[in-house]
Amino acid sequence: MKIVWRKMISSKNSVIVKALLIAGLFFLTACQQMGSTEYGVRFWKLPRFLGGGVSSKVFKPGEVVIHYPVISEIYTIDTAVKDITWGDVSKAQDPEKAHYVLTRALDGNEVALAVTVSYKVSSDPAVIRNLINNVARSNEGIRKIVEAAARADIRTYMNKLKTAEFIKRESRYKAVDEVKKHLSKRLAPYGIEIERVNLDDFKFWRVTYKGGRQIIDTTYEDMLKEIQKKREETNRERARIQTVIKQKQKELQEAIARKNELIEEAKGYKNQAEERGRAYLEAKENEAKAILAQGKAEAEGLKKKIQALASKGGIELVKLKLVKELLQRLPQFVVIERGGKGANGKVRVERLDINDLLNQLGLIEGIKEKSIAAKSKAKLKEKVATSK
Repeated sequence: MKIVWRKMISSKNSVIVKALLIAGLFFLTACQQMGSTEYGVRFWKLPRFLGGGVSSKVFKPGEVVIHYPVISEIYTIDTAVKDITWGDVSKAQDPEKAHYVLTRALDGNEVALAVTVSYKVSSDPAVIRNLINNVARSNEGIRKIVEAAARADIRTYMNKLKTAEFIKRESRYKAVDEVKKHLSKRLAPYGIEIERVNLDDFKFWRVTYKGGRQIIDTTYEDMLKEIQKKREETNRERARIQTVIKQKQKELQEAIARKNELIEEAKGYKNQAEERGRAYLEAKENEAKAILAQGKAEAEGLKKKIQALASKGGIELVKLKLVKELLQRLPQFVVIERGGKGANGKVRVERLDINDLLNQLGLIEGIKEKSIAAKSKAKLKEKVATSK
């Protein structure tokens, strides 16, 4: 009977213990949701033989995870792009707060670099599990790894530049590209990807210590700034000189073009004048030829008239012409026959007053008498006809 009772008590206790364990586990559980760029892995806080360690399951962004804070822990890794920045320009006068990367140029001058490195963790679940299991279990741990590697590579490859090469943009960019290439190669096995490496600023500072504090000696920086200022002024002056030279060359070309234009214009006027002169000369030559031909023709005509007048019957022709002109009341010239010892029957033509001419020839009275006789004869015929 006692044995049975003990069994009942022991079985009752085991149920209670189990119930208490289940209730304890229920109250000790918690829920956690992954962020939009977060991945998570469960870590069991148990001995290895009880399944302790990193779980093989990787929780994805947005997934809700139930875990047990007493016996497990969720490690989350953010895969968004993050930046690590050295050198706060707004705090440039305080090197302890600005956190520049302090290094040296190849020729020995100290340089303070302001650099920004952008990185992210791969979203491959296998890579994330390996990263958590072997490298770092938090975003801060990953950041420290990237920061240490980046600082080392920045110093290694930026130190290859001389002071003058830091001033040249091309050489600076080339060195920054080298930093990015080697840093990516160094961190790729851990699933860390380097997005960008930017050199934001650089200063030739000499950092010294006074009273336990860092002090910036800007003597060399100021000297370089003055040199750079003089170089810029020289470049501006050279640019201004080149501008003036180009302007004067332009004005010279315009003057030459204007001169050539005036020469061509003068040539045009000359050609036009020569053409007009040739045309005028040709016209006058043609006019002279026409006048000469006309004169020759008239002379030939006069010659023939003279020959005709000098021939037999010439005097009669002249008299006939004279009478016709007189009858038409258009007398202009008269021919006077001169007899005499030396006349030889020749005729002389003179222009005389018409009244004198008619009086000399005695034609006025003859014409009047002839007209009166004709009128009298006509009246006589009328009377005879009337009387009959």
